Amino acid sequence: MKRSLSSGFTLIEVLVASVILFSTITAVTLLYRGAVLSSTKATRVMQITNVMPIAAKQIGYMIRKKTVPGIASLSGSNQFWGVGVKWTAHRIDYRSAPAIYDFDNGQDAEQPKKYSLWAVNVTFSINDYQREYQFKQVSWNEK
Repeated sequence: MKRSLSSGFTLIEVLVASVILFSTITAVTLLYRGAVLSSTKATRVMQITNVMPIAAKQIGYMIRKKTVPGIASLSGSNQFWGVGVKWTAHRIDYRSAPAIYDFDNGQDAEQPKKYSLWAVNVTFSINDYQREYQFKQVSWNEK
């Protein structure tokens, strides 16, 4: 009796095909995961970028409103469209305007100190993501 050869795949062929298939699935999964993470990060950055101009204007307004000669630091917080904003400002300089020439007296008249330069640190947060920025703000007191 003669044995007939079966027409199928050998074990080695099946193993090689499985390795190729699983390698492809792994590569595609990693690419998809990277794309999802990039998309999530880009969405958060865009949300913060959209809030930044409004937050900077509000922070500047609060600093100008609260500026008095004896205060050296200020802070505050707010929420804009789901983005938390916390800020602190430290006075780094306090000066007067340049002297003006007084024609009646014939000499320079010193101006009172009323201009402050603030270093502002702002932290934007969305859920577990935080991003920090720094800028400088000028304020003055009218007294």
